[in-house]
Amino acid sequence: MKHGAFKWPLIAGFFLCLQAKAAWLQICPADSTAVPGRLQALITRPDKPGLLARVADTPAGPTCEQLELPLSASDVVGLHPIAARLAADRAPGLSISAKKNGEHFIFGEVSSDMPAPALKQTLAPQPVLFRTNLLSSLSATPFGAENRAKAALTNGLLSMQCTAGKQAAGLVLSLNASPTRARAKLQISGSGNGRFEIIGVNAEQAATESGSHLGYFEAPVGEHSQAYLLASDWFRWTLACPASAAELHLSMLQLIPQAVATPNRAAWIWQPGQWQQHPDAVFRHAKKYALGTLFITIPVTAGNVQNPRQLAAFIRRAASAGIGVWSVDGDPNMIQSKERTTTEERVRAYARFNRSMPLNTRLKGVQFDIEPYLLAGYELATEAWDQQYIDLVKALHEADPDIARGILKLDTVVPFWWAGKPDLLSAIAPWVSGLVVMDYRTEASEIYRFAVPFLEWGARHEKTVRIALEAGPIAPETRYRYEQAPVGELWQLQLGEHHLLMMLGSAQINPNGRAFRQASSYEVSGHATTFYGDTAQLWHQLPALEADFSAWPGFAGMALHEIR
Repeated sequence: MKHGAFKWPLIAGFFLCLQAKAAWLQICPADSTAVPGRLQALITRPDKPGLLARVADTPAGPTCEQLELPLSASDVVGLHPIAARLAADRAPGLSISAKKNGEHFIFGEVSSDMPAPALKQTLAPQPVLFRTNLLSSLSATPFGAENRAKAALTNGLLSMQCTAGKQAAGLVLSLNASPTRARAKLQISGSGNGRFEIIGVNAEQAATESGSHLGYFEAPVGEHSQAYLLASDWFRWTLACPASAAELHLSMLQLIPQAVATPNRAAWIWQPGQWQQHPDAVFRHAKKYALGTLFITIPVTAGNVQNPRQLAAFIRRAASAGIGVWSVDGDPNMIQSKERTTTEERVRAYARFNRSMPLNTRLKGVQFDIEPYLLAGYELATEAWDQQYIDLVKALHEADPDIARGILKLDTVVPFWWAGKPDLLSAIAPWVSGLVVMDYRTEASEIYRFAVPFLEWGARHEKTVRIALEAGPIAPETRYRYEQAPVGELWQLQLGEHHLLMMLGSAQINPNGRAFRQASSYEVSGHATTFYGDTAQLWHQLPALEADFSAWPGFAGMALHEIR
């Protein structure tokens, strides 16, 4: 009896402990009291007060939404709001990039495993890339009343036979690609016999079924190459048969860029103390790396540039060395409505500075590196935040008459993956002088491929485009792969209209939603993103990239971030 009397209170106490184990997931106003030592995630919203998602050991007041959880707050090591569309896709797995900060994990990109049918989509034609064999991606259509032209296109080789005749005949060669506005030549390589006329067709001529004579290809017995100057915005071209019987065997069709003088290089000076206190070092740096443009951070107080004479002296010295100076500002919070006035005032401060100074001591332009996608909550209302960004760019353009008239240029910095936001890029085109594209890759083919859509944008809108490369240190990140499971370390939860992911220190059953179990993880180094530690490779690649990019009207040069 004594033994039994001792045992049951212990068991009862054990269950009481289990029942007492509880934490609360809370969504509170952002200005509410923080919970020291506990996880919390800020949710910034367009034109609405911010919110704070957090995990606490005790219930919150009436201003918070909350959900009781069967665990301790200390069990939670990561918390991240996600968009409703991501929560609703019911994908069987999730991929997460995260960095460890003490005992907690800071979420980065979150993506889901979409079922295969959902991946099917119609992709818009992309601009043709230089030095690729176009024969592998074109269609060849014979034309002519006498049906005297025949062709076969197999394994990237084009064979064409023409019988004798008086009527026009030949092949129309078309690509599943958008016209390029780059200055380029069409290079043809092949053999055969006969004299074939090459006719180029741009987008305007295609509508009227006309074309431009580019020249002739004298098909020799052995392999031969010849280049033809193309008009901008070419659409397709025609190989016209001669009057006599002839044949042509093509092994290569490619675009070769027409390089022009390479624009100057640029770099950023983010710390004002560098140009204010150590100008000699800055100019040595500029000379070493052949920099012709500097983007510098300029302190502004009470709507005016600090130490304007010092800034004017720096710009004067830069001008004597052939270097143009721009201001640069960068903060994701600038797209918030409450920051609009302050941000516009910075533009007016720079314009007032310019108007008060001689020509050789004026800024060439103002640059804004806003990066709104870094704002907490951006992915929850992407379209609304993008519109805020567009509205801000327009407001900056209109903030001062010198900006609006183009006397003081306005550029914005954008990531290469914004090529997937053509509507946004078109929307800001009327309000900017140009773009600086963070093409942060180290493989030359990737740098080129990601740059082309923006260079085309610049040519189409008659704007300048700089292509930026990264040379500073980038910490590696870990990517985790999770699969849905009955018990897991990753929970998906909903609190009111908000959806969140919660990472736990150990796998548990989620009574309020789906659970995911970690399946794998791997580390992603910065080697694919930055030339840090391998600047020799950067200098090796730069001349070729600059030569190719200069074929596009509006290419303003390369920009080097954190070059040392």
